Parts: sequence; C-alpha cells; structure tokens
Amino acid sequence: MKLCYPVATPDSNVSLMAFWGEKQFENNVKAIAEIGYQGVELLVRDGSQVDEEYIKSILARYGLEAAAVGSSPIFTQEKLTLANKDPENRKLALERAKAGIDFASSFKVPYCIGKFRGNVDEAAAGSTMADLTETLKAIAEYAAEKEVTVLLEPQSAPGINNLHTVGEVLAKTVEIGAENIGLLLDMFHMDIAEISMCAAVVQSGKRTCFIHASENKRLPVGTGRLSVSDMIEMLKVTGYNGYISVEVLQRPDSYTAAKISYHTLNYWMNR
Repeated sequence: MKLCYPVATPDSNVSLMAFWGEKQFENNVKAIAEIGYQGVELLVRDGSQVDEEYIKSILARYGLEAAAVGSSPIFTQEKLTLANKDPENRKLALERAKAGIDFASSFKVPYCIGKFRGNVDEAAAGSTMADLTETLKAIAEYAAEKEVTVLLEPQSAPGINNLHTVGEVLAKTVEIGAENIGLLLDMFHMDIAEISMCAAVVQSGKRTCFIHASENKRLPVGTGRLSVSDMIEMLKVTGYNGYISVEVLQRPDSYTAAKISYHTLNYWMNR
C-alpha cells in the first residue's frame, strides 16, 4: 500500500478537504512530497481546462505519482450533480464527468464519484434512481473507451440520499453491468453507515480500488476514535495494495493535517 494526499488542480478555487489554492499547485505538491507521501489525488473541476503537461511536470519534479482523479470541486464549486432536478445542470455535470475521465485517462488513474452523483428524487423526471443508474452506465461505458476505472463511493446519510453502504454500491455495480467499476471506501462514511468497517472491507473485496482515510468528525487520522490499525490490518488481509488517500478537515492547516495523518498511517502500515 502507498499513501497519497488530495490536491486541487489550478482550475479550482474553492476550499476543499485538500491542499488547494488557484496559484498554489506547485507549492502544495512540494509540501506533500516533503511530508513523505508517494502520490496525489488530483481534485479536478473541469479537466478540459487543466494543462495536463504542466501537472505531469510538477509531479515529476517532486517525485510523486497521480493516484486518482476526484470530482469533488464539481459539486463544491459549481453545484453540479449527475442526478440534479435541472436538466441543464445534469447535462453540464455529465460533460464535466467526461472531461474528468479524459483527464484521468492521460494519467492512467481511476475517476472517483462521490457526492458529485447528487441526491435522487423519485418525483422528479430525470432525477430518479433509475435515471442516475442510466447516467452511471453511460459514464462507465465512456470510461471503458478511455481505459479508465470509475470508482463509486458509498456515502452516509444525511449528506446524500443514495448508495450509502458497500452492499448497496455492489448491487448497483451488478445492475450497471460494467467491469470497469470499483469502490472507493471512506472511513468516515463507513463508520456511520456500516455495522462494521472491517466487515465492509471484506464485503467489498477485490472491488476495492481506493481508500479515503479519516477520523470521526473528519479529524486528521490518528486524532479521533476510529481504529486505524484494524482498518489497515483488514486491508492487508484482503490483499489490497493500492493507494490510501486522506480526506480530513484542514485543521489547523493543510500541512499539519497532512503530516499528522501521514505519520499515523505510515506507522500502522509498517507494523
């Protein structure tokens, strides 16, 4: 397993649970490398507006890999969602997803969908769970053409009203029927939505493709009550050897939150 930390690409200018700042990308990547991380989770608003070669050059300069492409700025900054009641909002959201997949394809990394999928509304045409399923199927098909894996993240209520648990997402992947769909497991959401985080990791099995480490209340890893050691051990047992990213509140600042989380995770990974 390897460790990465999220960083917003220069097309985003909104506060995120990541290093961010419109003109701070290189400084942010440098800080992540100094702490000891091996990669970055790139949080992208509009992949068509990002200079891929610039991003690659900065990562190479500091010896970091791209681990995944996240979609959180699309929701946080632009309020676009794949299940939105507004047809124009949904249309633009799908365009952003495809641009993000194109971007991910350039780095040969997966594309993550969490809150960006949005809330479904069974009373609103175009916003039902069936509609969202068809949209996710179309996204998976587009991603397959680009040789990109799409990662769906189970997220807990009340932040979102669909696909809360590993079991629900696994069932949805079967319904979609695409081989290029995996799971992103987030410790914060699993703590709320699952009976047992460790049991959820076992249930996800080989579909697990990415991890978000966190604490209860989104604190830096190691400063809350969640059993990081049990989580790491269960990932080892299931044979997971991918990246663990960190999704926490940037308190007291990004550098400190990243450093605390890194040392906690690195300690348990190497026990």
